[in-house]
Amino acid sequence: MTREQAKQALIGMGVAEPSEEQVSKLLDSISAETKKEKDKNVSLKEKAEKADSLEKELEELKKQNMTEAERLEAERKKEKEAVDKELADLKAALAESNKKALTSEITSMFANAGLSTETYASAIKAYASAPYEKPEDAMKEVETFVKGVSEANKTALDTAKAAWEKEALENTPNPGGGSGGKPTVKSDAAEFAKAYSEKMNQETKSADDNAPVNI
Repeated sequence: MTREQAKQALIGMGVAEPSEEQVSKLLDSISAETKKEKDKNVSLKEKAEKADSLEKELEELKKQNMTEAERLEAERKKEKEAVDKELADLKAALAESNKKALTSEITSMFANAGLSTETYASAIKAYASAPYEKPEDAMKEVETFVKGVSEANKTALDTAKAAWEKEALENTPNPGGGSGGKPTVKSDAAEFAKAYSEKMNQETKSADDNAPVNI
């Protein structure tokens, strides 16, 4: 503000004829207030800049903290996934080992019963893969199946043997000459042998039918 502007300001405030001293005091006062306001503005600006800087620092720290938290969370997740995979692999390996052991036991039971493990390969596989709660449950089912098949085979063999013995006896030559039977007629034993052979071949084809249906 110039001295003339200050003088007009004093007149406007009711001073009819402002002195030079009054004008100087007004200018000094205005200058002091102006400096005060400037200083205040500078202070406010500095504070604002400082606040802005602090806010940025806080945001940066927050981002860093969030990144660290996320990193730690990712590491924990990765570790958990690794542990879960390891457990899954161990369970799978154990299940496979148990299945192999059970397959071996079932195969031995079939073999010990005189049943061809090749003929009943599908049944063996089916029993070994069945979702039994315990291996003992599977072995009980296998034992029942093997006994049933063995008894059926024994009965069939006994019947065939009896028929063969009867046929052999009937075809034994008489002391006076000639045979006791009719060679041109197909014997019951031969018919039975043929039927039994067909039956065993059918069993070979349908071994899966004797296995658990929930495989």
